[in-house]
Amino acid sequence: MTLLLTNQEVERALTPEESISATECIYRDLAEGKAVNRPRSQTYMPVESREHPGFTYRFKSQEGASQQAGVWALRITSDMAGFSFTNGVKRRRILPVATGKRYCGLVILFDLERIEPVAIMPDGVMQKIRVAALSVVGAQYLAQ
Repeated sequence: MTLLLTNQEVERALTPEESISATECIYRDLAEGKAVNRPRSQTYMPVESREHPGFTYRFKSQEGASQQAGVWALRITSDMAGFSFTNGVKRRRILPVATGKRYCGLVILFDLERIEPVAIMPDGVMQKIRVAALSVVGAQYLAQ
């Protein structure tokens, strides 16, 4: 059965300690050839949004798997992306234009043995935890 999780459920399930440990495990597996990843791809619609001048639709995806984790993760993001200027500096911006003024991203986890999805969840909370865990792991290795 595939679990459909909310951001709140993801936040309760992912502790900082487990996230750091999982990050270390994945990078170790990558170094040992026991994990794979595909760099993020981004595809932009070649025309500007009618409702959001200066912005275009962007679809992003990235994926990877680890033998030890036993799952293949596919992250997909649907964005309204563009640029704005702040104090003369060009900055990339993403508009929260999904229903409820939200962003739209999902992670789908597939079991490597059963080949079926085991979980589908929003990427919002998970992304923040992932970045924090990767920063901790990076800082630990730099400190050695």
